[in-house]
Amino acid sequence: MTTRKARTMAPTVTLYHFTCEDHLSSILNDGCLRTTESNLSRTRPHAGPDVAWFGTMPEMRPGGSFGLHDGTVSSGIVDPDNGRPYYWADKTAIRITVELPKREVQAWEQFVKKHGIDAKYLEALRSITPNWRRQRVITQPWRHHERCRAHRLPRLITPEFH
Repeated sequence: MTTRKARTMAPTVTLYHFTCEDHLSSILNDGCLRTTESNLSRTRPHAGPDVAWFGTMPEMRPGGSFGLHDGTVSSGIVDPDNGRPYYWADKTAIRITVELPKREVQAWEQFVKKHGIDAKYLEALRSITPNWRRQRVITQPWRHHERCRAHRLPRLITPEFH
């Protein structure tokens, strides 16, 4: 039995990754969703293994879903004239639906506990992320040759919001 065939026969789970219009083309062109910060430490970037983020629910709601406070991410660099970030991305624009082998997927909370997250920092993250129990991670880039679907979603936020 080939590795690819064995992988397709393994039990899978359907998960959802949300991204912005700008990132979709690179995900499709590069053939993968790269790993990024796992939020293991408040003070040290990339303190633990980087991860690709997924959620268990197909909806993305502003106000805390999947760790995005208002559905956006920003550069963190603020324009001193207006107090707004120079760059922001609407992470509610695109939903990528994937099927992943269950053995590769970890609940985010179990992952960060396994890698030694500070208990107070974990509690702080939980308090600002209402749906933290729905977050899943994998520690390898996700390759889109695996089964997936991408959907443009109705806009939940507008540029005027920022």
